[in-house]
Amino acid sequence: MEYPSNILLFIFLFVLLSGIILAVMLRKKKSIVVGIIVITMLICIPIIFVISNLHEDNLKKEIHKIIESRGGHVLTIEKLKEQDFTTPFNYEVSNHNILFKITYTKDSNEHVAWYRAVKTINNIHDQTPGRYNDGYGEKWIFE
Repeated sequence: MEYPSNILLFIFLFVLLSGIILAVMLRKKKSIVVGIIVITMLICIPIIFVISNLHEDNLKKEIHKIIESRGGHVLTIEKLKEQDFTTPFNYEVSNHNILFKITYTKDSNEHVAWYRAVKTINNIHDQTPGRYNDGYGEKWIFE
C-alpha cells in the first residue's frame, strides 16, 4: 500500500469524531465523559506520531529517488530547523515546509542539494500548501 498514512488519518478522524459525539451525548455523566476523552486521546496520540513518522519516511524515500534518478548516491540527509534562513530558499519558507540539506556523491564528487518539502500528509508534491494557499510548494535546489 502506497499511502498507509491516509488509512491512519481516517482512523484518527473516526476515533476523534466518535469520541466527541459520545462525550456530547453522555455529557451529564461526567465520569463516563472523562473516560471517553482519555480513551480517545490514548488512541489518537500514538496515531499522530505514526503518521508523522510515515510522512518523514515518505520524504526521505523521495529524496533518495530524486538523487538516484540524477545519477547520485545519498550520503547524508539533514533535517533543518524550521524558518532556517541560511538556506538558498532564503525567506521562501513557511510553517508549511520542512527543509532538508542533502549531501550526495555523483561521479566521485560530493555535492549538496536542498529540498523544501511540504507538510501535506497525503501529497508530498503539493505546490499550494496551507489553508489559504499561503505556503511555498515543494522545491529542489542543486548546487
